[in-house]
Amino acid sequence: MRDKQTSVIRTRLSVKAAISMLAGGTLYVSAGMGALAQGPDNVIYLVPFSHLDLFWGGTREECLARGNQIIAKAIQLAERSPQFRFLLEDNVFVANYMDSRAGSPEVAKLKSLVKAGRIEIAPKWAAIFQGLPDGEVHARNLAIGKWYARHVFGVEPQVAHLGDLPGYTLQFPQILRLSGVPFAVMTRMGPMDKSLFNWVSPDGSKVLIWNALKGYGWGTFLTSKTLTSAQKADRLQRDLADLRKHYVGPVFMNWGSDLFTPADDLVGCVEEVNNAGLFRVTLATPTEFFNAAKLASNVPEAIGEIPESWPNVVSSLAHMWPLAVPATATLLAAERFATINYALGYAQYPQAELDLLWKKLVESMDHNHNGQGGALGDSRKIEYSQLAMMHGGEILREMLRNIAERAQIPFTNALAIVVFNPLAGYVTTSSARM
Repeated sequence: MRDKQTSVIRTRLSVKAAISMLAGGTLYVSAGMGALAQGPDNVIYLVPFSHLDLFWGGTREECLARGNQIIAKAIQLAERSPQFRFLLEDNVFVANYMDSRAGSPEVAKLKSLVKAGRIEIAPKWAAIFQGLPDGEVHARNLAIGKWYARHVFGVEPQVAHLGDLPGYTLQFPQILRLSGVPFAVMTRMGPMDKSLFNWVSPDGSKVLIWNALKGYGWGTFLTSKTLTSAQKADRLQRDLADLRKHYVGPVFMNWGSDLFTPADDLVGCVEEVNNAGLFRVTLATPTEFFNAAKLASNVPEAIGEIPESWPNVVSSLAHMWPLAVPATATLLAAERFATINYALGYAQYPQAELDLLWKKLVESMDHNHNGQGGALGDSRKIEYSQLAMMHGGEILREMLRNIAERAQIPFTNALAIVVFNPLAGYVTTSSARM
């Protein structure tokens, strides 16, 4: 890893050299300088999005309603301009829009725009904490999100946009790779000396990461009504010079913030920047950015976790998180014994019930606390965990009952005692005497 980092440092461009190569609105970097293998345009990929917070700007339903407004506006702007792009970072918001507007023309429009790659949806269901949930919950979050994208929209999302998360678990690259997600964006708490890097899990799995060192609201100054064009250009030049101290490839620039509605004049503002002739900014989806960034050479690597940076995550949530582990374990046990029952012909598999319970359990681990949703949001999360334990427990007990009722009595005047061992991984076929 030291050799790779040293190589990047040796081949980086000075600010003066970077500015001097601005020609025709595009910064070109030769492959020999260690930037991109094919020397493509070193453009700024401006990615419009809205950080879709659950339980932050209000109750769950209020946040989802705001999400509907955002999605409807994105559809309008995409129809108005073929250059417009937009990211929807969590599919719980997409599903709410699709369900609440079922049968409307807007549903067909959204499907068409997603299929065309102009509006990008997520490979995950919700924006959950990294360090506190069980690893199974991370796997389910991605499995649910990918399933939804595939079956409703016919697409395979490739980029996980990790909005506003305060820390990252070291196994997450492995989970992403096993879920068919090769790229991700860290919007806070990434390494301060790396914009583009490969994040490596202990097993060797790696994903290509864009680290938003300027924050996920970086690009919003381009649509500011209080800054002049010269001030915008000066800000952009200073920000790029700062990034160029350690990186010379294509740049990912977020435009948006928490529950942000896309600006009507976004496309026009980008055209204004480009017409000035100093920079080349293109509206893009995350996938369009990574299609260019994946060609980079001499990309540094990083391995390990980034601990949670919000001190209140654990200390102020003691009434909530102890439910996460037993709720997850209950649903897993219910699934396993439901599968056994189905395989033996004892019962139908409760697919719809389990799907709903997993979605709600994932949502209960959303990263927002103590916002305008406040105590109402916390209460809903607790209810979702309790729902998983209560209803999941009922499914589990019914499935255990079905097995116990079919236990064979080997001889008359005997009583069958059925024992289910809760210790995972311990299997025996031997008999027990009592």
